[in-house]
Amino acid sequence: MVFDPKQYLHLYLDGELSKSDQRTFEAALKQDKELAEELNAMARVKQDIQRYYKSIPAPPKSSVSVSRTGSFKSTVYAASLFLAVIVGFWGGHSMTDSSAYTSQQQTAAASQQTKSGKNVVLHLDTNQEERGERLLQEARLLLEQSSLSPELGPKTLEIITNDLGIEFFAENNPHKEEILALLSRYDNVKLIACSRAIERKQEQGKAVKLIPAVASDRLALDIIVEKMQQGWGYKKF
Repeated sequence: MVFDPKQYLHLYLDGELSKSDQRTFEAALKQDKELAEELNAMARVKQDIQRYYKSIPAPPKSSVSVSRTGSFKSTVYAASLFLAVIVGFWGGHSMTDSSAYTSQQQTAAASQQTKSGKNVVLHLDTNQEERGERLLQEARLLLEQSSLSPELGPKTLEIITNDLGIEFFAENNPHKEEILALLSRYDNVKLIACSRAIERKQEQGKAVKLIPAVASDRLALDIIVEKMQQGWGYKKF
């Protein structure tokens, strides 16, 4: 199987790669400026999420042991330090040092924010069927809530995809009719696919034909950070 470092970005940032895969990925980072810049952008999004939701109380402790949690945070911190070195090597933007923001905290914070009556971003970066279905379910609930109680539901809902998630908006996606039904029923929903993810697919000879209603002229991560700075709610699938 051909090694595709693109698929390891989130696993690397979350400290979930094996030692062997981590070394392979870091070697790829040293050779690929664009990959390093994209990883840096993702790291900055995680940091922005952490700062944005800092005032929200942390969720109850999970059943994960303290030693394992400590090890996880150490791995993430080490990854951040390595990334800072690589980005510096390529002359990219410097990173602001901050502690890791766990996926559990992000999910808890996002669940609260998506129900607060604010505009909302739903983010998908995988082609896993289960996650796409969960996103659609959340979108339907939020849009219905907005229709019944405008003061509670989001005024605008944007579904943003990047990486393999852009396949969710493909013409041949099995959820196409459900997505089109949302667009037809609600006028406050917008679909966005990352321009860089589309370019990568084209470079690989795997161009994705998107649903006509999908906007695809900007980087997904730039849009997400911009929306969060404007006070939008955010939830990743």
